[in-house]
Amino acid sequence: MAWLGLTLLCAISLAFADVGTKVWLSKLGDNERVFIRLALPGMMLAPLAYASLPEQPAWGEFMPWVLVSLPVEVFAMHLYVRALHEGPLSLTLPYMAFTPVFVALTGWLLLEEHVSTEGFAGIALVVLGSWILNSDRQRHPRNVVKAVFEQRGARLMLSVAMLYSITAVTTRGAVRHTDGVFFGAFYLSFVAFTILAWNGLRGIAVWRVMWRGPRTLWLVSGAMGAMVVLHFAALRLIEVASMIAVKRTSLLWGVLIGVIWLGEEAGPRRIIAGAIMVAGAAIVVLAG
Repeated sequence: MAWLGLTLLCAISLAFADVGTKVWLSKLGDNERVFIRLALPGMMLAPLAYASLPEQPAWGEFMPWVLVSLPVEVFAMHLYVRALHEGPLSLTLPYMAFTPVFVALTGWLLLEEHVSTEGFAGIALVVLGSWILNSDRQRHPRNVVKAVFEQRGARLMLSVAMLYSITAVTTRGAVRHTDGVFFGAFYLSFVAFTILAWNGLRGIAVWRVMWRGPRTLWLVSGAMGAMVVLHFAALRLIEVASMIAVKRTSLLWGVLIGVIWLGEEAGPRRIIAGAIMVAGAAIVVLAG
């Protein structure tokens, strides 16, 4: 059961990075926050990418998938860091549970994968949890859907979930042609290089945040780097579906850390709704 401990640590690391982004990086710009969340961890993992480089990498097979994933990944992170500051974590993070719901659609469109009966049941739970999250005694049921789109944080996080459903499928297409550990380190390193190059072409020395920003930014980047390492360490011990299903608990960990650390008000309704959404997401992943 070592994989379970590694995966839970992976989920907690991601949740810690989310809360740390909200607490410590609120005064930074989006470009700087994306650098801290993606580029800096990618720079840290560059040596691992080199060390795990296969003898004959199938560049022609997986690089097209990488090039498709790249702009979506960076744009999604821009929306993600913005969503974290647009409301309580208990009202924004749970919407990431929609990622496997959207994956069911993108997987069908891009990889011709089909959703099982259990998968549809999981999707129904995610939708039900979302409904509970946005309903109360003062709100008529027909206004619940409208309530979701009234919240900027929820709208942004739903957009992120949709974008990550694309990268989940494209990176899966890429990793079919290479080693998983190498790909994880290489992909994040490639993302880091692209972010640095893109900002450099626009005259933005985003890397200066490393010494001009708060020292706590290293904790956020370290948590993201640890998340990636733990992710692939767990995948060495268990099949991907089980690992991802447990990793989805990062949403609940984020909510709980937000309540304990930030003093956010999250009543039983939000906790229950979040738990239902995470359970639904896990079922979708396991059924896939």
